[in-house]
Amino acid sequence: MRRALPQVLDLPAADDEVHLLLDGYGFAVPKGHLDQGIAAHARGDWAAANAQFRPFIESLFDSIAEHLAAGAPLPAARNQRRIWLANRNPPFFLAALNEWDGQGHGFLEGFFRRLHPAGAHPGLSDEDDSTFRLHLVLLVGRNLLRRM
Repeated sequence: MRRALPQVLDLPAADDEVHLLLDGYGFAVPKGHLDQGIAAHARGDWAAANAQFRPFIESLFDSIAEHLAAGAPLPAARNQRRIWLANRNPPFFLAALNEWDGQGHGFLEGFFRRLHPAGAHPGLSDEDDSTFRLHLVLLVGRNLLRRM
């Protein structure tokens, strides 16, 4: 099962699709963070890779909000934009899928905290944890980008 899982997820295809979607929407900042994270991961620099995965997701959420707002006023970046995405009409984060509940218990709220459970600089990581984070950001990023 463990060996089959990465093939089932088809992470190389997820990576390719995420990059195509980022390029298609002109999301250069999230793409830069993701590329730096992937490069650091490939050379075994786990802490540096992890340090790029959360900014990738943050800037992805910010970029999605900017795209959906289409020039309308937006709150400040980061958490306020995530709240905006959850509360816009129609919501981008789906309550029916338990993605966001505004109380910190939704999937995306937990996912975001999981990327850095002890803050932005929690110390050194290992290969398994960094790989887990990479897989998470690719799969979640692809899912959200497809939704646009």
